[in-house]
Amino acid sequence: MPVSVAVRVAVLRDSLAVIRRLWLVSLLLLLAGCGVVRIPRVDNSAPDFAIAVTPTASTVVAGTAAPAESFVLTRVNGFTGAVTVTGAAPDGITCAPAACSVVIAGNAAANALQFAVPAGTAAGQVTVQFTATSGSLSHVVTTKLLITASGSAPMPPPVSTPPPGTTPPPTVANACAAPLPQKQPANSASGFVATGSPANPTVVFDALHNQILATDFPRNGIDVLSPETMTVVARLPLPQPMGLSLSADGASVVVGTRTHSFYVVSTANLCVTGREYLAPSVVPYANLSPMLPAALADGSILFVAQDAESTASSVVRWIPGTGFVQPAGLSSLAYSARVVVPSGDREHAYVAGADSNGYYGRFDVSSGAFTTQEVAYGSEPNVLAVNQDGSRVLIKNSCCLLEILDGNFSVVASQNGLMDVAAYASPDFSHFYATASEQNFVSVLDATLQAVNIVPFSLAQDFGDVAFAGADAMQRLMLTTPLGLFLVNTGTTQPAPAGSTQLPAVRVGPTGNGAMVPDTPEDGLSTTLNGAGFTASPAISFLEGASAVAVPGAMTTSVNTISLAAPTLSGGCHDVEAVFATGAVIIAPVAYCYAPAVDVVDGDAGPTTGGATLRLYGRGFGSRPTVSVGGAQATNVTVTDQYGLAAPYDTAEVTVVVPPGVLGAADVVVSSATGSLALKGAYTYAQRDDVALPAGAQPGQMIFDAARQRVLVTDAAHNQLLVYGPGSAGLQQSIATGPGPQALALTPDGARLLLTTLGDRKVSVLDAGSFATLQQYVVPTSGPGSLGVAAPLGPPNEVVATASNLAMFKTEAGYLQGPAGPFSEARVGTFDMGANGRLSYPAAPGFNPGGEDFSLTASADGAWVLFANQLLQVATGTYATPDLTTGTIGDVALSSDGSVAAIDAVMLNSQAEWQTMLSAPAPIASGVFTESFFGGMQFNASGSLLYRAAADHVRVYDTAHGILARTVEVPGGGVTGSYTQRLLAVDPAGQRMFVGTAAGISTFTFASDPLTVNRAVVTGAQLAIAGSGFQAGATLAIDLEPIACRVASSLSLTAALPALAAGVHSVTVTNPDGHSYTLTLAFRLP
Repeated sequence: MPVSVAVRVAVLRDSLAVIRRLWLVSLLLLLAGCGVVRIPRVDNSAPDFAIAVTPTASTVVAGTAAPAESFVLTRVNGFTGAVTVTGAAPDGITCAPAACSVVIAGNAAANALQFAVPAGTAAGQVTVQFTATSGSLSHVVTTKLLITASGSAPMPPPVSTPPPGTTPPPTVANACAAPLPQKQPANSASGFVATGSPANPTVVFDALHNQILATDFPRNGIDVLSPETMTVVARLPLPQPMGLSLSADGASVVVGTRTHSFYVVSTANLCVTGREYLAPSVVPYANLSPMLPAALADGSILFVAQDAESTASSVVRWIPGTGFVQPAGLSSLAYSARVVVPSGDREHAYVAGADSNGYYGRFDVSSGAFTTQEVAYGSEPNVLAVNQDGSRVLIKNSCCLLEILDGNFSVVASQNGLMDVAAYASPDFSHFYATASEQNFVSVLDATLQAVNIVPFSLAQDFGDVAFAGADAMQRLMLTTPLGLFLVNTGTTQPAPAGSTQLPAVRVGPTGNGAMVPDTPEDGLSTTLNGAGFTASPAISFLEGASAVAVPGAMTTSVNTISLAAPTLSGGCHDVEAVFATGAVIIAPVAYCYAPAVDVVDGDAGPTTGGATLRLYGRGFGSRPTVSVGGAQATNVTVTDQYGLAAPYDTAEVTVVVPPGVLGAADVVVSSATGSLALKGAYTYAQRDDVALPAGAQPGQMIFDAARQRVLVTDAAHNQLLVYGPGSAGLQQSIATGPGPQALALTPDGARLLLTTLGDRKVSVLDAGSFATLQQYVVPTSGPGSLGVAAPLGPPNEVVATASNLAMFKTEAGYLQGPAGPFSEARVGTFDMGANGRLSYPAAPGFNPGGEDFSLTASADGAWVLFANQLLQVATGTYATPDLTTGTIGDVALSSDGSVAAIDAVMLNSQAEWQTMLSAPAPIASGVFTESFFGGMQFNASGSLLYRAAADHVRVYDTAHGILARTVEVPGGGVTGSYTQRLLAVDPAGQRMFVGTAAGISTFTFASDPLTVNRAVVTGAQLAIAGSGFQAGATLAIDLEPIACRVASSLSLTAALPALAAGVHSVTVTNPDGHSYTLTLAFRLP
């Protein structure tokens, strides 16, 4: 069923509000376990309509008429009636026609209402309300008129503000985004909030629900920010988000991603309502992803599709009911596009691209095609803004030219000599806002691009590259930076420097860069603010909410330091403001913390015996913090300043050695000289049991035989197979093998064990219970090579068993054939484990690794095999090639049923489509992507968790969202392993992992796995939920409504499927301990 980004029906939003209220009541009444309280359903099947007005905001000079208002009617559930739209003109403003009413009998737009503003009307913004009625049905829409006086200075851009005398609408009480604790002070005076992204986030302001949405690429999610408090209040997990675009009615936001899919999210409840996949056959390059969207008026979406690993790009359009197509008239934009910006009415979009020259293209919804123009004056053009009807576009090239073009690409105005400029335009293009790198102010430009005013934003930090993302409801410009989001209040302006005809080259502030870097409290409340260019003592104030608390006696002790005694305020972190004698104002955000604030916890799990390393990243620690875990004091506390999180405030890493504790979750408490922070359940203790390997052992690979509850390990040093009981049970048996035992695999029924030995090139089939040899196959020394002729083959170093009774093996690459012989190639071969024992080499399309090595794995049911970049469905013998480009294929893994596959950090579905990519928050993100993982990563039985072993720890990932769920530190020598030495196994039942360590084989047993949900399967009237960490008494909800369920195991829930509408649905699982997990695009009903 295609995704719809058309106008949303108002009654659906009303219904969601009713359901949310009833949901809160029902939570108070829920019984223990999977108890259920029924919520009355709202009838959404009655005929109705939706109404939209455009433009939603316009600028009008006093004494003139505003642009005509256009209305679009959408009929729902067979509605056929006529609709009367009546406008309510504010006092003094006249409407034409005088009745201020129009009747819409069809679906076409009606342009019949226009407002005129008398001369002498005071400048300001007014709201015009339109009421659309038909019988008993009634809906309301509004538009904004920004009134300017003739000849007055440019006003702030028209934005969606609440009517005069009212407060802004509350931030949406979302259903699918996970709420986050506030880690920054409310009403941050600086207007800055760090988003955690190492690059500029994409940001949109949702005026309907008064929320800011920003991409958070490192955390695989969308951050939801409150404009009032400047805090990240919630996060919606989505894979690799890159671009955002609000639909024409604001009811949805389109999310472009680095994967090969885009998502549509309801702004009302922040739930995913659809996902669409871009097939490689649609675009000229196979690895393009729909990264940058522009939602258009007809419900279609224009994308700049880019390759995540190269400069290849193109343009595609998604059309409801049709899917992806390439628009006509693209010219060079079909192979090189970099940015897309829609017009205010969404009837047009401009795209910029570059190959050897630059190109601009205008897409028109009416024709469905592009008009393009080559840029003669330089390459790497960029589209910054488009006006309401698409007749004007603000552009710049890679160097120094800022221009306004008309719809025919003719120059209307230009300004040269500008470096690294970002700009934003008012919808009517009457004025512009621009800033450049190393400037802490915004220039206000007139219609000819001449600077007339500047707006200082007073932040004590050089942002570097900036970009504008519109304005919020409080008329603040949204600037995105590599450090985060900054909102600039445009209400206070200063004249541009005398004689300036372009962006001023001066810097607002004291001599030098005026940067104030905060210091944390130590030994009481005395502190030092560090910076540069402090030529005189400023007046210092601590900002708390809307109040400023003066700090007497602040002294400039050098050009780099200001000493002061901090006032006694409430806990948390506060902005510090410095006002200099020159009039310059500098604000250091989050500059002084009365208690620690933690952004990231790493190494959050370890053994009950203690000794593991725990790392806390944040601020406000001071130089001598204390840390307790589970009530016991941690030891070896060290503090390292500036750990690397992109933020203009002090950051630090605290490293401690964890004390012994008890099995399960434990609170972590961090204390400084002036306050404490408690992190509930932030650390997880596991029971660790070690068993030693024989002296001199060379372990090769390890598997867990769940049916017999034992761990099997090959030992090449002693040519034996070691059999251990779980936990501390110790060595049970040692089985003699051929020379150089290496790989192990169980058949799907668990009855037979496959073993490879390198010295005699054999694949042996053993009885899994008695270890008696049933069959043996010798791998030939030569076979089909990459050039189509016989080539040397190495011995078998990996093996799997399939459901079709095949033993599938991989030969070792780079193996030397004899003292001076040629090196071998890595190939895949099969032995039929039936009576004939036939050897064959499968011909996989597109598979030709040559001398490159790769990995081989199979699902536990034997139905799927993954090797290199080939996913084989055993029953049909068909291959799917994952739609991603990688260099040398590294580690691979498959879930037990093949529904989830992993190639290194990329998660795929059973159709080999890219689903997400593993990520982690800064500052550990760089380490996650650069640290060396050992081979043999493992899924849990449901495929919701992926385990990857590194030198000192095992990282556990939530595969549905691609985020780090747990890091298990392994003290006492760390983890043993390599690319071919694969010593990691997971108990299919959950809660146990087995890992090779310096102590031998270590079993880690957890009280509970991390709570995850990775899929929901509908079979008839039954719903099965797969995931991990489900506790007895867990509850289930579908689309906010609780339903009765049964906890079948820690990995699965079942429920009777209630009557639901067609379309996509979300599921939420909540454990008795309060942890909750929502999978937004869980299942789809026809």
